[in-house]
Amino acid sequence: MCEGFGVIVTKDGRYLFCEPGTDGDVSHSEILKRAGINDNTDQFVRNFVRVEIPTWQIGSFQFDEDSTLPGWVDEDAVKTRCDKLLKRVAPALAEYKKVLAPAWDEYEKVRAPAWAEYEKVLAPAWDEYEKVLAPALAEYKKVLAPALAEYKKVRAPARAEYEKVRDAARAEYEKVRDAALAEYEKVRAPAWAEYKKVLAPALAEYEKVRAPARAEYKKVPAPALAEYEKVRDAALAEYEKVRDAAWAEYEKVRDAAWAEFVTKISTIDGYVREL
Repeated sequence: MCEGFGVIVTKDGRYLFCEPGTDGDVSHSEILKRAGINDNTDQFVRNFVRVEIPTWQIGSFQFDEDSTLPGWVDEDAVKTRCDKLLKRVAPALAEYKKVLAPAWDEYEKVRAPAWAEYEKVLAPAWDEYEKVLAPALAEYKKVLAPALAEYKKVRAPARAEYEKVRDAARAEYEKVRDAALAEYEKVRAPAWAEYKKVLAPALAEYEKVRAPARAEYKKVPAPALAEYEKVRDAALAEYEKVRDAAWAEYEKVRDAAWAEFVTKISTIDGYVREL
């Protein structure tokens, strides 16, 4: 994958390039596609090589090849030609970016206060929702606590009993390992079933308390949340209206500057047009 300024250098002496993508890199694949050149399939018979200049400065020049270069490549000559090409393309790109920067600042100037306004509207609405939520949650936890404690009271000795049987069986099992595995399972399985049997009514009892308490808890914050969402959605819609208008303005400047950039570099020998 090419980084920075990418060039395809062909055996017949062409230096092909195109405009960079949104990531700022000139794609070798895109150049090949536009030029109608098939990729190399044999490293010993190559009709082109890839060059990349990651920083858009000739000092970072390198061949983007997995293996040695074919014999027809003169490395110094290729670097010199790529430098000349870069010196024509890079200033045009810099000009494009120069136009873009103030347009982006203008967009941010409109968007930032609109976002701040949105957050200003949102904060008290959230506080209002939290005000309703906090006591409801506290109530829910108050109802739940004794039921959970009761459940844990039953669970602890039942689990201890299970672990006592299991550990003794495991110790026995480890003594003879393979031969005792079946025996271990024979003891462990009913002990686990017994543990679950003891636990089931306690858990059912806990669930009996938890389920209506949770339903009650959910009932309380629901209208408060709906109110908050009503405020939030309206504020967000307002923000998006301002942001989208500012973005459209930015895109107008950006697209015109991009078209200007492509027009400039399309006059340079080696530029490959989109099909």
